[in-house]
Amino acid sequence: MAFLGIVASLGRRPAPTRNQRTFVEGAACFWHLVDLLWIVIFPLIYLVR
Repeated sequence: MAFLGIVASLGRRPAPTRNQRTFVEGAACFWHLVDLLWIVIFPLIYLVR
């Protein structure tokens, strides 16, 4: 939750620096990776049972 709060606060700033934009883009990539993993893990758990 803290990680998402940091990203949200960086996104609200009017003119983020290059490092802040890179951090937000990295966080978005990480979050999409987590989503993709759950899309794979949940069906495997329910189909194997």
